[in-house]
Amino acid sequence: METPSHCLACNACCKGLTVYLVPDDFLHIKQEWIDYTHGRPHLRQRHDHHRSCIALNETTGHCQIYEYRPLRCRAFREDSERCKAWRIGKYDPQD
Repeated sequence: METPSHCLACNACCKGLTVYLVPDDFLHIKQEWIDYTHGRPHLRQRHDHHRSCIALNETTGHCQIYEYRPLRCRAFREDSERCKAWRIGKYDPQD
């Protein structure tokens, strides 16, 4: 699955963000990618220094489930204020 050409492919939206899941998100996500700790299901994160999303392909830098990415990921619209803020490290994921 390729990332759209308008995306800067910086992967900032795939690092350090806890991606909580809603019921529709479960349809296309591998069960082993889901973490049920802390009371809310969310995508697992890698144990790297970026806490990268498990769905981020480490070789290509593309999301393996881009077409079916969770609602939380879809909120990061290309060139949105949230996207820009995340890239420069000023986005508060609690917002």
